[in-house]
Amino acid sequence: MEQIYRPELVGKTWTIQDLRKELGGIDYAFVKDHVLDPNRVELDVMNGGFIQWSSGKGSPWRIQANPMAVWIEKNWSKIMTGGW
Repeated sequence: MEQIYRPELVGKTWTIQDLRKELGGIDYAFVKDHVLDPNRVELDVMNGGFIQWSSGKGSPWRIQANPMAVWIEKNWSKIMTGGW
């Protein structure tokens, strides 16, 4: 399967705020509870994914921008209609 990406995202890391901005400013709680957490097994870097989850207050989210952008494209309708 061909992976579509924006060349400017290669090698970039997003924060959770960057991800929210990419999704049009969707609320943090919605992004976490309805998009990221239900897909944690797939997305978590510990399972070969591209997101390092925050471990609590003061611990940043680290999101590999290019594969996250591809994942968003593939799952756009689910994200915009309430998540999983």
